[in-house]
Amino acid sequence: MAGLHFEEFKPGMVIEHAIRRTVTETDNILFSAMTYNCAPLHIDDEYSRNTMYGQRLLNSMFLLALDATSRRQGSISHLQET
Repeated sequence: MAGLHFEEFKPGMVIEHAIRRTVTETDNILFSAMTYNCAPLHIDDEYSRNTMYGQRLLNSMFLLALDATSRRQGSISHLQET
């Protein structure tokens, strides 16, 4: 699956990789605090429920950092909505 362009990914597509990392709610809260990104969409459950997303969003910079780390280790991060 390596080398796919963004347009080639399909909703629900699962890509298996050897290196895995489960991202938790705590990861999101701590990373948001560490990077001083205290946007309510990342940390306030009640606020986020009333948005078009209906839930808190993962800090996008956390995904970037996770992806950069996994690429350094010779893999691409596996992301799956749970």
